[in-house]
Amino acid sequence: MISAIFCLLILAVSANALRGFDAIQPLSASTLKCLNNSGYNFFIARVHHNYGEVDHDGIKNLVKAHDFGLTDLEVQQVTNVNDALRAAGAEINRLWVDVESYKNGWGASHDYNRKFIMDMVNAAVGLGWNVGIYTNYNHWQTIVGANFDSLSDYPLWWSRYNGAADLVTRWSPFGGWDNPTIHQYTQNSNVCNFNIDKNYKN
Repeated sequence: MISAIFCLLILAVSANALRGFDAIQPLSASTLKCLNNSGYNFFIARVHHNYGEVDHDGIKNLVKAHDFGLTDLEVQQVTNVNDALRAAGAEINRLWVDVESYKNGWGASHDYNRKFIMDMVNAAVGLGWNVGIYTNYNHWQTIVGANFDSLSDYPLWWSRYNGAADLVTRWSPFGGWDNPTIHQYTQNSNVCNFNIDKNYKN
């Protein structure tokens, strides 16, 4: 089964540029406080495993982050994640559909992959979620073809580990997106004795 989903939590702040992080391991209140004090304003948590199961630790992280004060929340996935989030009382603003290459995860047919992703997006929209797409050029080209632009009206969370906390360094348009909304610019960074990926948004 092809599926992988994350959730995005965003703390509304007055600054234009925001630094954020994503992580998959359980978060403690002290870690959340330390990361917030270190200047991280939004959080992205996985709420669905690529093997088709809900990630309950990710949903607990979502609830903890909300309780800690991160109140502008977003996620990705569809029915079973929707049900699990609602059962946990988690409030989110966006569902991010993860379009990445996984070993044996996607078929070779761009047409089939496009339909699968469109069906996932349409299901999320039908459940009332705001939707975004998490990917990069290489994944997009491999899975659906670089020129597939039917989802370009949705925000792009762009993964490119170039160390630049901005939206422009080494950016090239693809898939109909002129600019990303969020840039995941590092992977596996240790902050507050916690492993995170760093993200940036305006």
